[in-house]
Amino acid sequence: MKRFVIHSAGKCGSMSVFNTLKKAGYNVIHAHIVEGKRNPNDEYFVITPIRELISRNISAYFENCYKDGHVSASDFVIGLEGRHMRGATFFDERFKPYWDIDVYKQLFNTNIGWKIYKHDNVKALVIRLEDIDQWSNAFFSLTGDTAPKLKVFNKTRYAEYRRFLKQEIIPKDYKIKMWATKFYQHFYSDWLSDE
Repeated sequence: MKRFVIHSAGKCGSMSVFNTLKKAGYNVIHAHIVEGKRNPNDEYFVITPIRELISRNISAYFENCYKDGHVSASDFVIGLEGRHMRGATFFDERFKPYWDIDVYKQLFNTNIGWKIYKHDNVKALVIRLEDIDQWSNAFFSLTGDTAPKLKVFNKTRYAEYRRFLKQEIIPKDYKIKMWATKFYQHFYSDWLSDE
């Protein structure tokens, strides 16, 4: 049986992928943490959207911590508390232990923005949200099927979120901390040369 699993850190576009595939009739589940045993007779197609860490964290703050009113950059840094590294540690802490795939052992072509990894009965697609325009090519490479048209479902709707993105300046030391992560160095090395 073909099983589709949307497995990613939060605020990376996973609900859009999940709802698109579900609406198209695929046997699909969505999870940030996958548990239980894999069936050795099934074929797993794992789709893992990823997102640049700072924008992911800002989105996570507004989704999980925002109450009301004006938010400063320091409110964001303090308010997200110990959750700033969840996107950065996802592959080591949640993905690799379950799927037995170490994405860091293979080069990720940042010019393309997605890659397929294989192990046993698992094929996994990692795709940057910033390169989601490559969805059709990536999905076809993963499955051999024509990709259903991707629809965006779960966007942060707060006006303050939009204002924050346009006006607030994230502290340089915070950016440096994110840029230094293995995740950023591997998947977003092309962004570092622009800073």
